[in-house]
Amino acid sequence: MANPIAGTEARIAYGWETTFNSAGTVNKAFSQGVRVPTYDIDNDPEYIYAIGSQDAQRIIAKTFKGTWGVEFIYSDPWWIRAILGGIPVSTGATPYVHTWTIANRGISTTQTSLSIQYGFDLATDSDQTMTGCIANNASISCNVGDPIKVSLDGWYSGIDKDTSLLAQVAPAEAPFTFAHGTFEFPSGTTITDVQSVELNWTRNNDPVYALGSRFPQTNVPKAREWNIRVSSTYEQDSDFWDTLIGASDGTTATPTTALLGCGLTLTNGDTGASMRALTISFGPTFLVKGSLPSSPEELVKTDIDMRAYSISSMIVYNATAAAL
Repeated sequence: MANPIAGTEARIAYGWETTFNSAGTVNKAFSQGVRVPTYDIDNDPEYIYAIGSQDAQRIIAKTFKGTWGVEFIYSDPWWIRAILGGIPVSTGATPYVHTWTIANRGISTTQTSLSIQYGFDLATDSDQTMTGCIANNASISCNVGDPIKVSLDGWYSGIDKDTSLLAQVAPAEAPFTFAHGTFEFPSGTTITDVQSVELNWTRNNDPVYALGSRFPQTNVPKAREWNIRVSSTYEQDSDFWDTLIGASDGTTATPTTALLGCGLTLTNGDTGASMRALTISFGPTFLVKGSLPSSPEELVKTDIDMRAYSISSMIVYNATAAAL
């Protein structure tokens, strides 16, 4: 007998594809506290009307459009490859160091596609594998009082469906919190009393359709964006405000052009072999806009929007010798 269920009966995991839209081995958890806000299918119908009737005479399906999205608390780092595109270089001993850079093609113009398996424990189980998944957008949010929150979303090319329910795949690491995060601007200078940092990355990958199939055949990466938003207590102009204005003595005809990098480091608070960390280093970063409101009842804070040219490197410290 079929009965209603809650999300407690759902499960999800992912794996890398060696060929776009060919199901890969699904064996990885995104991280702790996973939720699925988006799993959508759009058959892109055309409603065909004709003279002689007020009603549609035919409805035909055109391109298949599938979208997916997950949210989780940062613990396991390997999903990063979905947005950066390539495999990191792994070195050292526990904790092993995994480094993505443009030079080692870890930060790539192309992207690795995923297979995402999404299942439900029903009277007759439903196991649905999204293939040809491309990550288009990612965000990392670090706010005082909260765990580190991540969202990841994109589109997919097709679905393989069966009744063999996916086994639960558990995360390997513990959740990270705000308590062990630092933000640098410029790189090497830690800003004190930061209240929040949000990183938003957009890869702008479009699905490519072709004659002969209604499903995406490949993807094309377009211009990518690396956006940063920081909220910090207002203590000194040299933190952000002078750079935003253009000079320490006021506005200039040309805002600061000798652009500086910035960086976010998150750790689990442990040391030695137990240490886990994520260090994100951005290249030259432009301060787009700033806000400096005040009221007697509120802490005075500066809110700064930035745009980086690129990510210089992303480094993960983990117990795993090779990136998963």
